[in-house]
Amino acid sequence: MYSEVIIMKKTLLIGTSLFLFSANSIAAGCRYEYIELYTGSIGIPGTSTPPTDPPASGKLPDFITSKVTMGSKDGKHEKYTWKINETAYVHDYIDNIGTADWEGKAKKIKVPFYLSKGTKEDSHSEWVRVSRQEIKKEHLKVKDKPKHEYIKFNLAEWANDSTVLPGRTYNFVVCADRPKDENNGDGDVKEKHKSNNCSTEAVFYVDFGPARNVDLIADNLALTGGRTELQAGEKYGLQVEVSNIGTEQPWNGFRTKYEIKGPGTGGVWQKIGDEHSKASSLYAGAIHFESMTGDDEVSAPMVGGDYVFRACADYEQVVPETDESNNCTDELPVYIAPPPMPDLITEGLQLTHGRTSLIAGELYGLTVAIRNIGNATPSSNIRSSYAIKGPGTGDAWQQVADDGSDADQLYPGAAQWEEITDEHGAHIPNVAGTYTARACADYHGSVPESDENNNCSEMTFEVQPVPACVILNPLASLPTTGSFDLAATSIEFPDVIQQGDEMHPKAQLCGVSGTSPRTRATWAYANCDGTGFTVFDGDTDDGLSAGECVTEENKEGDDLANMPPGRYVMYFIANGETQVPESDHSNNVTAKVFVVE
Repeated sequence: MYSEVIIMKKTLLIGTSLFLFSANSIAAGCRYEYIELYTGSIGIPGTSTPPTDPPASGKLPDFITSKVTMGSKDGKHEKYTWKINETAYVHDYIDNIGTADWEGKAKKIKVPFYLSKGTKEDSHSEWVRVSRQEIKKEHLKVKDKPKHEYIKFNLAEWANDSTVLPGRTYNFVVCADRPKDENNGDGDVKEKHKSNNCSTEAVFYVDFGPARNVDLIADNLALTGGRTELQAGEKYGLQVEVSNIGTEQPWNGFRTKYEIKGPGTGGVWQKIGDEHSKASSLYAGAIHFESMTGDDEVSAPMVGGDYVFRACADYEQVVPETDESNNCTDELPVYIAPPPMPDLITEGLQLTHGRTSLIAGELYGLTVAIRNIGNATPSSNIRSSYAIKGPGTGDAWQQVADDGSDADQLYPGAAQWEEITDEHGAHIPNVAGTYTARACADYHGSVPESDENNNCSEMTFEVQPVPACVILNPLASLPTTGSFDLAATSIEFPDVIQQGDEMHPKAQLCGVSGTSPRTRATWAYANCDGTGFTVFDGDTDDGLSAGECVTEENKEGDDLANMPPGRYVMYFIANGETQVPESDHSNNVTAKVFVVE
């Protein structure tokens, strides 16, 4: 069972005496050496901190457990490896090392024997009290020898319900004057010290007993209540028959586990519970019925689909069997219906203003409908993502913006339109070509859905190169019979203006030759393609001689950019309203291409 040498040492110096004990035992061809115990400071069972010693006052008794051993009934032959079918004797030695015999009404003290797991004491709340002795007052006088007590410990009896199992290590702790297992207080007798009443651990190993003809099988696994399928989230239990088809009863009890596998477990077996069987219930030919009911029931996974269940007897492998391959049932198939869930899709994705194409560098937005085709309202509000890819993004998705929809507006069958307006969108890249836009509902994945793979939709559109705008000259057809020449030499206007903002262009007007009479210029704009020529203001000069220049400007607040978004040309036309004949009309126009967003 073990191949290493286990060495454990514990000592205690009491007064001037050093107690040292050792025991050797051989089990399954292995050597275990225990150099044991003696008085220690362990604490009160069921509490997390040891008791606080009262201040020493006068002469008081002081009880200790000076030694705990295991072995034969007479205590002369010690042994710390036991087969599960054997009976051990646990010996304790209780001493009064105080300065007085005890006084008071108490005529005896209680001495409990606790079973603990492992090589050291485990959590006090997990101690198992297997017996309790009583010692009378006259047997614990100060100068007397330690009072020797022992208990009979039948391992098979405690193994019946799996308190003790083979292949594991346990220890005994014995405590003097412990009338209660929890909240012990000061016990029955006032002492000089209370923190030293318990022993250190007497460690022992439980080995397997003689081989027995035991063969455990699990069969007839079923859902409780006669059910054949489940609803996601529904509470359910399982039932199974565990049988011993061998000819002998096992030495010890064991546990049977229940497992599930399917979409909600990632396709791997997941333990959902276990049950205990006593050895005495599985005599030769016995059938033991187990079931997960009441508080043992569990909730079905929230992911619907086809699942399988199984139960496996003695899954911890604590019972040696003639056949270890038949402990599990056949798989039980069960369909788990998915829960009512929303299912969000996007539809009708398009560019704002009904556009089907854009001009390179143009500001744009997107709009889409979010529809719930599921059978439940989302549990929370959602965010939707908008992205594009194309030649200007290196054919990688580039997020444009996101938007949100309220959960209560997305009840089953409902649709809610979202819009990323031009002003909240982005400029399309300056690289022409074919682009793809994508909108994805609930892109953060905050809402569980029946189908998480249909949240996105796409559309394609073209991005056209920036067009060369047409520059018009309304004076080109006038006769060139005049004696002077005016020229519009420059214009100032933003490259981009927001729709509805004020238009406040400036231009420079110069005399080229002769002396001009008083004239009136024209402010106008037109579409990039030359259509929609619109005059919106004019400016009057007082006449200019050759080489003389003036600045003309449209008054602030007079005119607003109320035209639809797009590319336009801003014009200043010298002499454009009066149209007095000049010697040259080709230099009367200055223009600037601009974009309305």
